Amino acid sequence: MDKIGEQLPTLGITAASLTLVFLGFLLASFEGFTAEARSTVAPKFRRRGWLAVGGIACALVSAVLGAVSVATVHSYRWVDAVGIGCLGLWTVLTAAQAINVVLELK
Repeated sequence: MDKIGEQLPTLGITAASLTLVFLGFLLASFEGFTAEARSTVAPKFRRRGWLAVGGIACALVSAVLGAVSVATVHSYRWVDAVGIGCLGLWTVLTAAQAINVVLELK
């Protein structure tokens, strides 16, 4: 578990960065609509945006917990476990984003 805990800060920051890129793309796509069309597409973009924000939060919590774990020389095993759980939740939220996008294609 120690080796995995040592990787959590890097993995968490990388996951947050990837999700932030997705969120930026999402916002740029939303801005491409006219003011009238934005009210129609806003619910779809809002759902995707909240999934992305939740993913970023989970990834950052994982990175912080990984840093705490490294700083305390893995004295608290639960910190590693919760950090890994947060990365797992990030994975679920990212998959939900992808599934959401595919299901909305018509």
